[in-house]
Amino acid sequence: MIKIRFFLFITLTLLLLKSTLAQVNVFTSETIKQLNQDQGFYNNVRLSFSHHSGNTDMRTLRAQIRSDYIIHNYHAFGVGNLQFLRKDDQAFINKGMFHLRGIRHITNIFMLESFVQKQFSESILLKDRNLAGGGLRIALFSPGDNPKIRLYTGTGAMWENELIDDAELGQINSDIMRSTNYSTIIWQIDDWISSATTGYFQINPSHREDFRILVEGDIGFRITDQIQFTVRLNLRYDSQPPTRIARHDLEITNGLSLSF
Repeated sequence: MIKIRFFLFITLTLLLLKSTLAQVNVFTSETIKQLNQDQGFYNNVRLSFSHHSGNTDMRTLRAQIRSDYIIHNYHAFGVGNLQFLRKDDQAFINKGMFHLRGIRHITNIFMLESFVQKQFSESILLKDRNLAGGGLRIALFSPGDNPKIRLYTGTGAMWENELIDDAELGQINSDIMRSTNYSTIIWQIDDWISSATTGYFQINPSHREDFRILVEGDIGFRITDQIQFTVRLNLRYDSQPPTRIARHDLEITNGLSLSF
């Protein structure tokens, strides 16, 4: 049974990444951890600020807040983040996102989920993005198969509304339906170290040349029960970005998180 599920996971992952973005990734090791918590509220806060002066005048702000609520077979959580970088009185990065998701456990293997999201990012000329959708999540390994490694895949559909401030075409407002798919592997290396990698793929079924890929990986080092140091890599690819915007973005970040 384990071999069949593992083969199915690898097959789905290759299919997704072959022609395979998605909304901001929220299906991380934090989500997996909360899926196995007792009922109640759980919160996590990340905050960092830096200031450089002299040859370069630069200020950076990063903030993320996450809240989870678990009751019986239901799990709801909201994630909000803000990133701002100003250099020599010019905003280089100004982006934010709020994501709300609900999960309904049908069995240990199958889960239904729905989500809404609001987002903006000046660096890719995205003035406003609104998402709403849902789908099916499948646990390819049940907790009893291998408690240290968990494999998930998900598929569904979402409505996407975007307002783009294109450099040549001006403001573009679009409403489309996209297919949304992902695969995730979570590895609890030991009691203090864990890693998670997720690959998202979203495509416009009526225009297959229009697709997006998001690959996010992180590794966390637990310092105490409440404090964790995390290194995260985020790769985004858009097959049809706005004018003068590169198709890909690569970001590597690290920081501390507080859970309570």
